[in-house]
Amino acid sequence: MPAGAAGGLRTFLGRDVSFFLGKPLNPYMQRWSFSVQRELPQHILIEAAYVGNRGTKLQANRQLNPVPRQYLSTAPFRDQPAIDSLSRQVPNPFFGIPEFAGTGRGNQTINVGQLLRPFPQFGNITVDFPAGFSYFHSLQVAAEKRLRLHAPFRFERHL
Repeated sequence: MPAGAAGGLRTFLGRDVSFFLGKPLNPYMQRWSFSVQRELPQHILIEAAYVGNRGTKLQANRQLNPVPRQYLSTAPFRDQPAIDSLSRQVPNPFFGIPEFAGTGRGNQTINVGQLLRPFPQFGNITVDFPAGFSYFHSLQVAAEKRLRLHAPFRFERHL
């Protein structure tokens, strides 16, 4: 039988935690378009159209237990020394605590990055909430040369 929250704050020690907000909001999309079409001399047709779309209240995932920013690299390229320092294994202060057994955080060693988190006794703590948005803008242009017959076309049938 699942323990539920009977263990209080010890329930999810060593594990990832995720949850949803209690009052979810419905996301929605707004779309709009506008176009102009003109025929120019020489039977050339041009059309220009603007198409837009906006998404509101889209689901966004937020990490609540990240490694603090001051320990992360700001280099525009792969920063191997920073990666090595965060992934370096050190003695695990949670080793031997029964709630951590069977989790990735119950081993004898743990990486430095995990210990730098605000709540190192947990893995990732994430929440989905309706704060996402999207915008799309496009300009669509087309030109077309229309063909016309200069002489009237006659169809004759001879028997």
